[in-house]
Amino acid sequence: MSNSELRRRKLKEPSERGNARKRKAKGVRSSSIQTSLLCLIISGTLLTLFLVLYTDQIPWYAGNRHLDQLAKQFLGYHKPVYAVVIDAGSTGSRVLAYTFHESYLGGYLVLDKELFEYNKPGLSSFAKEPQKGVEKIADLLEKAKKEIPKEYWNQTPLILKATAGLRLLPAEQADNLLDAVRNLFKKTPFLTNDKSIEIMDGTDEGIFSWFTVNFLLNKINLNPAQTVAALDLGGGSTQVTFSAVTPSSFKDKENIHEALAPSGPIPVFTHSYLGLGLMAARKAVISYQNADTFNVTCECVNPVVRNKKFHYHGKLCHLFFRYLNIPQCTIIMCTDYFRPRLFK
Repeated sequence: MSNSELRRRKLKEPSERGNARKRKAKGVRSSSIQTSLLCLIISGTLLTLFLVLYTDQIPWYAGNRHLDQLAKQFLGYHKPVYAVVIDAGSTGSRVLAYTFHESYLGGYLVLDKELFEYNKPGLSSFAKEPQKGVEKIADLLEKAKKEIPKEYWNQTPLILKATAGLRLLPAEQADNLLDAVRNLFKKTPFLTNDKSIEIMDGTDEGIFSWFTVNFLLNKINLNPAQTVAALDLGGGSTQVTFSAVTPSSFKDKENIHEALAPSGPIPVFTHSYLGLGLMAARKAVISYQNADTFNVTCECVNPVVRNKKFHYHGKLCHLFFRYLNIPQCTIIMCTDYFRPRLFK
């Protein structure tokens, strides 16, 4: 082999080794890209599987507030929504002025704040003096006006929902009260219509209480089995409401109704016990076997509430306690209300 040939071979060998290294490095990079792509596909698959299996565990409002703040700050997007609700209950009337905004994604209503004010006694206490009841409602509306910007008054819906207090009144007295309030609503700047004032039945009262509790607990759009029951003890009635998720829940079909949630209708069991509210039951006890009695003096009146007064349907009821001077005496309440058994 000539010297020139040896020189050419020596020059060629480093070049071939360099090319081999380049091919090897290229193969390593290609393998790394393939591995990364495979990891990305697996991660995406796992994330999709998680969303499919557990999407009902993710609150619908998640991230809305932060995203809406960014949309407001950088895009100028902000849609406030206001609403005024008056709860004409048995023991008092309450006004709730809500401030919402529409979320940037989905258009959900997100609660920002609320005004809660009340006055006593309830609207049903003015059965014979409707105008005095209207004055109580007017006072609450004035407080709502201070909470909501004036430019939004004519866009703000106003409703009044009466509960068991008016359901227990004679129809004529209840209608007179509602007509008086309707005349007041015609003069307000808020948005009203023919259905703005009504007496709720026990079913609606139960569903609304259940919806409110679960909305505030951020459970309204979760799996119905994860919602909570609502026991609404009012002045004139008591409502028991819970999501119907077991076969036994559906047996009493008359008490199964649908509550509308953002995720769709949810079947709920609800039943209203008219006359089993706090004030109605107390009145039933003190007037047992004598419906006209509004005063009771008995050994079985708990000393905690002795000499107390409470309003029921516009009348004052009195509870008086009489102490029995019998040594070592225990009073046991029997099922017949105030008929005590005395044991030494």
